[in-house]
Amino acid sequence: MADKRYYWFKMEQSFFEQKEIKYLRRLPGGDTYTIIYLKLILKSLENDGKIYYENIGDDYSQEWPLEIEEDEKAVSFLVAFLINKGLMIDCGFDEFEITKTKSLVGSETASAERKRRQRERERELLQFKDVTDSQKNVTLSQVGHIESEIEIEKEIENEVEASTATSTKSN
Repeated sequence: MADKRYYWFKMEQSFFEQKEIKYLRRLPGGDTYTIIYLKLILKSLENDGKIYYENIGDDYSQEWPLEIEEDEKAVSFLVAFLINKGLMIDCGFDEFEITKTKSLVGSETASAERKRRQRERERELLQFKDVTDSQKNVTLSQVGHIESEIEIEKEIENEVEASTATSTKSN
């Protein structure tokens, strides 16, 4: 049985500060192009940054818009833009690569995710136990301190009683 694999896209904090993205967003319809670019990145996650044309339409500009539910002309324009700016490579043989995908993607199997979450819970429990133990140690040391103070007070009382008894006997 194949284990389900989860992918995630790590968007850099500076994503919208990249010159290419700033330029793209300033074009008429630039926000739409940016969304399409993000959709293509997500589409390429499973294939290590590659997107394939599977001959469903006449070319990729007919096929991909169907898959990501976007306008054909917008997808075609964006792909040309991405290739021109070095953000996408036409590898030939109906294969394209989004150059930034590999650095923006992580993945794990479902069992790896479960194991990771289990380790996180165990770490949290250990931290909680350490905090609880240190609180107990503080409490025990406080109890020990209080006990030693009581013993000192008893010794002082005994000495006072002894000196009082001695002074009473001498009179």
